[in-house]
This record gives sequence, structure tokens and C-alpha cells, in this order.
Amino acid sequence: MDLASQIAECKIQNKLSIISREIEEKRLNKFADFAKQIGLNPDFAKSILYLIIGEACRIEMEEQYK
Repeated sequence: MDLASQIAECKIQNKLSIISREIEEKRLNKFADFAKQIGLNPDFAKSILYLIIGEACRIEMEEQYK
């Protein structure tokens, strides 16, 4: 949560978008590939990371509108 707040501050200062679908999709796919390499279900791994990204974006948006 603290990290998401720090990232939000950085994005706000640099006038970057909170949500970047292209970057998020790349991260999700890399995470799925890694999960597959270590014997985990890649879809399951992506779903967990998707929830984490969603929560981080929620926190970042809250910081943006403080």
C-alpha cells in the first residue's frame, strides 16, 4: 500500500497516467510466462496479479484526488 502511494506521487509529479493498459498487459503476460516455467497455472497467476494491479491503481487514484 505504501509503495502504491509512492508510485502515485511519482506519476502525479510527472503527469503520467495512473492506468496504463499496455504496460499492465505486458506485466501480466511476463508473470504468466514465469508461472508456467515454475509449474504454476499461468491463468491463476495472472488473475492474482490482476487483483494486485487493480488494488494498486485504486490506491493511486485515491492519492491523485487528495
